[in-house]
Amino acid sequence: MKEKIIMSLIEKSVKMSHEINADLIILFTDNIQFGKILSNLRPNCIIACPTTSIILSRFLRLFRGVIPFYYEQLNCTQKVIDKLIDRFREKNIINKNIKTILIRAFLNNEQNKKLENKNYNNGVFILNFD
Repeated sequence: MKEKIIMSLIEKSVKMSHEINADLIILFTDNIQFGKILSNLRPNCIIACPTTSIILSRFLRLFRGVIPFYYEQLNCTQKVIDKLIDRFREKNIINKNIKTILIRAFLNNEQNKKLENKNYNNGVFILNFD
């Protein structure tokens, strides 16, 4: 049941990325299937996928448009997002004013509890960065 809800969120987020002309989709997940599904839907923007699993990070590289980022700890969602945005800006991949879609898709409740920021539960969020 939870997988179907998350898959639906991913599909809707791709449609939303086309509608708002998003520059970046950030997918926090503990499941390779969600990265694969998002890649297969071919959004018109970059897909960043921060993860605490080296193995998941390596497999995500196989999917079109997915840029995995390995972090030892994902204990604060906002810090990770800020680091991702800074990295993309340093490499001139994105501009200053960007529209970002954040997807949190965790099947493992332990991973979900590790993220301190209670503002983000599983779901889709639109963020704007100046």
